[in-house]
Amino acid sequence: SFGNSSIDAVVNMTIFATVGVAITAIGHAQRKKTLDLERSEDRFRRLSAEVGARAEREAMINRVSIAVRSHDTPDDIQAAAVRELGTLLQVDRSYFAIYNLRTGIVNVVNEWCADGIPSIRGEHSFSNTSDMFNELYKGSSTSVLVDRNQIGLSLQTIANMEKLQIRSRVSTAL
Repeated sequence: SFGNSSIDAVVNMTIFATVGVAITAIGHAQRKKTLDLERSEDRFRRLSAEVGARAEREAMINRVSIAVRSHDTPDDIQAAAVRELGTLLQVDRSYFAIYNLRTGIVNVVNEWCADGIPSIRGEHSFSNTSDMFNELYKGSSTSVLVDRNQIGLSLQTIANMEKLQIRSRVSTAL
């Protein structure tokens, strides 16, 4: 038999259980909102970084375009592009080279070098120019070489790159 104290206990347990479940549900919802907010902040940071990088790339492209448009001759245009890219990308060397795969000659016709970096301007004859070109570009129009000693290049290509004083490079074939 239930007395008043038993009914009070049941009512209190019911209230406690109902309030407890409600508070727990609120707690889960708040945690979910907190997680969603954190995810939103992470997404915002990531998107902001992407937009910033895109804006920086666009600014670089605009600077190179302005430099190129201010010249008339192909040689002056190439020199301006090479100089702007080298400066903007803060690299040791930026250059424009013509690879003659038939004769084996690589002609560096325009070059920009950071202070203290020796020039490689001029003609360079290699016994494996065609093979080296194919090895570096691998059928693509872009070549990214992080370290010539770590990607399994042929010994002749490594020797060619040492002669040109190139350890790493990013290059686009036109």
